[in-house]
Amino acid sequence: MFRTASSRIVSTETISSEARLEKSPFSAQSLFFAGGFVLLLLLAGWMIVSQLTSESSSDAQSMAEQTFIDETGIRIVRVVLAAVGGMIDIHYQVVDPDKGLVVHDDENPPTIIIDKSDYRLNFEFHEHSFDELVTARVYRLHIMNTDNLVQRGDTISISVGESQLDNIIVQ
Repeated sequence: MFRTASSRIVSTETISSEARLEKSPFSAQSLFFAGGFVLLLLLAGWMIVSQLTSESSSDAQSMAEQTFIDETGIRIVRVVLAAVGGMIDIHYQVVDPDKGLVVHDDENPPTIIIDKSDYRLNFEFHEHSFDELVTARVYRLHIMNTDNLVQRGDTISISVGESQLDNIIVQ
């Protein structure tokens, strides 16, 4: 024991424990950086996992789209609501002109299937057809949106001929 400048008696055990506290191997700054590094690792892990799961679902959708293209000869470019929501405007690109003529089959017209209700729409706004389609050209097909059953953001399926493409989001 000894006396300090303020004349209080301090034991050597107290001084050594105070010294140990000051000489901690982990400073606040190093703990901060370690915590940041752990968060960075967690973020990287989450990004990898989410990328792998989204790739598998997008791969399945890509395969379904390719099958639809192979069977029908057309690629659905987009589906939008037009005429204040009263008409569904389907933009499709011709990949195979011979197969693509299935779009104008009067016996089995293109049909929109509304996923949330399973209701089917196939009444075309104007009935016309092409005798010949041009590869890579984008054509439009207008189907009446009876009672505004389809809304922006809805998920629909399109049936053309004997093929059906699912999970199309209406813009």
